[in-house]
Amino acid sequence: LMKKQEGKCGRCELFLTSRDLVEVHHIDGNRKNNRETNLTLLHRHCHDQAHGVAAEGGANIKRCNYGEPCESKGSRTVL
Repeated sequence: LMKKQEGKCGRCELFLTSRDLVEVHHIDGNRKNNRETNLTLLHRHCHDQAHGVAAEGGANIKRCNYGEPCESKGSRTVL
């Protein structure tokens, strides 16, 4: 994916560096569809924006039923 994207984030198109936290994003939202055409690398903050998650304490943080930030997403750092 990094080579295909020429080292750039699939959302903001800025270069991804070795210091960035990077997420693999499923373009169609289906985490079972792991075809290369459905995957793109994003900065972690760009990935959060793509899913409507604001910074800690923001109004758009996804929350579990009991009001705490939901930790259920199993994301992994790529680099």
